Amino acid sequence: MRRAVLSLSLIALACAPAAGASVATEPWPPATGPGQLFVHYGEEHFNDDDGLTLFPKVVEESGRYRPDLVTTSGDKDNDGTVEQLTSWKEIMSAYDPIGVPYLGGVGNHDRTSPPGVPPGTAGLLTPGVQGSLANYKEIFRDRPYPFGDAPNYPGIGPARPAGEPAGASSHYFADVGEVRWIFLDNSCWGLTDCDRVQSPPFPDEQGNTGQLGFLERNAAAARDAGMTVFVVMHMPTRDPRDQSYIDPTTFTHVMGKNNPLAPGTPDNERFEAVAERTGVDGVFLGHIKGQFTYRGRGDVPYYIDGGAGGELYTEGPVGADHGYWHGFRLVRVAPGGNVTTDTVPIFVPDGIRIEGADSVRPGKRSFYRAFGRQPVFNDPAKVEALELRDPDPVRPVEGGGMGAVGGFVRDGGWAFVPVILLMLGGLILTPSAMPRPRRRAVVMACVATGAGVVGTATMSLAQQAEPTTTPLESLPAPARIFTTNDPLVLAPVASETDDPRRDPRTQTEDGLFEARCPGAAGLSVTSGFETTTRSVNVPSGPGRRIVRSARAPKVRGLRAGRRRTVA
Repeated sequence: MRRAVLSLSLIALACAPAAGASVATEPWPPATGPGQLFVHYGEEHFNDDDGLTLFPKVVEESGRYRPDLVTTSGDKDNDGTVEQLTSWKEIMSAYDPIGVPYLGGVGNHDRTSPPGVPPGTAGLLTPGVQGSLANYKEIFRDRPYPFGDAPNYPGIGPARPAGEPAGASSHYFADVGEVRWIFLDNSCWGLTDCDRVQSPPFPDEQGNTGQLGFLERNAAAARDAGMTVFVVMHMPTRDPRDQSYIDPTTFTHVMGKNNPLAPGTPDNERFEAVAERTGVDGVFLGHIKGQFTYRGRGDVPYYIDGGAGGELYTEGPVGADHGYWHGFRLVRVAPGGNVTTDTVPIFVPDGIRIEGADSVRPGKRSFYRAFGRQPVFNDPAKVEALELRDPDPVRPVEGGGMGAVGGFVRDGGWAFVPVILLMLGGLILTPSAMPRPRRRAVVMACVATGAGVVGTATMSLAQQAEPTTTPLESLPAPARIFTTNDPLVLAPVASETDDPRRDPRTQTEDGLFEARCPGAAGLSVTSGFETTTRSVNVPSGPGRRIVRSARAPKVRGLRAGRRRTVA
């Protein structure tokens, strides 16, 4: 434990803002607005390669928003041990002194696997034999109800029933104002598989015999009361990703992996049917390490927010065009139930840079781009240049001014660097040839060597520009806003899709500006609470020449005593 505390202290020092770091006083998305503000994220996996850098940063940045509630969808750690669950709890304790409540869901890695069963696979590789919740129930029993057994957070219901068994809950619901959050447990690779190993057990005091019945009863009651209904669970019902370059162990990463022989597979359809029938307003998920969305039955939105700490599930491209980057989701519910969501990336201090013209002539327009470096230092899937723009997965590949090397890597050549190194080393990178930890070590070594050849930033930009079959509607946009401090000098040019929450006089999401009057303007980019500013000059144009020369009139000399008027 002392080693863990020391590690966390070192991470806190590493993540502390530098002396010149800029923390926005007005973040984007806005921290204030009508209704209630929530945060959701999953896949914290703090003991992955960069988890102790990423996860505390997510906690810090999301806490700055002072949300009404933080929800997490599971996979706090890798193995569900007492030490690992306790360490997760210590990191989350940063919310307590600032008065931000949090409630957690259960992931497959939060259960303790039976002896000889790889962590996180109980129920999938061992049908009928599930991981244990004993550690989980004990570690979190002192958290506020309904997550644990302690008194509720102020303003969050319901009250704890007198006869409820002791120990943290794996399924429950919480009412926060006009919003009901329903937490379900599909960490057994299915909902019905988990029903017999629940806390509290079924049948319950309401008469429910399983989680789908629990969902239907409590979602319908909330809808009848005019409330907004959200569901939090770990595994999605669909996998919207391009499957051609993902980590081989994560193909079709849904309940039962859609294997027709797996008992959890039918729960994908069963859950979507109940969510549609009861009018669920949104489902918040993890399990897939990245940022994705999709629409289920009845057009219900599903949000996969798996970028809170674990290594990204890609062995290829990263970035906005692929959904592989780190961050958290903001959810605002306005009066009347209107829901707005944003996906907020995290960065190293002073991690955003702006690219574009230093000088723009009056009447001309200039497009500015912004890139952010995420705090990933060890895992091969580094996001060193996350472009802050809307995803465009079919955009043309451009050289970007990087010359022959840039053309090579943007045309896919970056992928051959590790392949060549593997061939030279006589290694074969397949799941059957070596265990996952060793494969990860090989990938890390290859990518590190490749980075030395073509440069890590170049590789990151190249990966981001690779084509993908992931649907555009499944790729969330990184939150950002471009702002001018003097619209009389440099004015934003709005697009049809610009964010309606912006100040139209000074702001645009898309980075297009028009030069107006001569002068200097500060152009800033803000994403979350991270911001950076640069100066843009608008020079004076050449003026009209009014007088070219002046000729003095010829004046005759004056004699002594004579007068003459001279104009």
